[in-house]
Amino acid sequence: MLNPKKIIFLTIGEAGYSRSWTYFNGAKKLGANVDFIKINSNKLIKQFLQIKRQVSKDSIYVVMSPSQYLVPFVRFFLGKNIVLDAGWSLFEGTVISRKRYGFLGSIAIKNYLIDFISSHIAKKIILESKLQKEFYLKLFLVKRKKCFVLYSGIDEE
Repeated sequence: MLNPKKIIFLTIGEAGYSRSWTYFNGAKKLGANVDFIKINSNKLIKQFLQIKRQVSKDSIYVVMSPSQYLVPFVRFFLGKNIVLDAGWSLFEGTVISRKRYGFLGSIAIKNYLIDFISSHIAKKIILESKLQKEFYLKLFLVKRKKCFVLYSGIDEE
């Protein structure tokens, strides 16, 4: 293989927190050129500039769930090759699952907008099931060809 593209997994969470970690480990075991970067939200701009200097322009960036708010930064600083592992959208996790709406719906609106914008900026979106894909398409008005179902299995270790 000549100069394979690098796949960089980005998150605000800890290693192993998201189901994306399963994909990272699987790709690594298969010999893919992968890297993991935990983004410090206090040094966001500095870290993205550093990544831009160190990584090839044709790299693929996988934004791990629940780090959807990173997608616009990845697009602005690093390019178009963005895969969003939506897992559960922020909206699903806070509003639908936990019934947390916030004062006058502020949490619901904020999380919906983050999900909506990140979904439209990403090149591809990975979801957990066919049912979730259909729900996601309707909720965030995303093109069908952009969304893919990728199962991680019951035991994500």
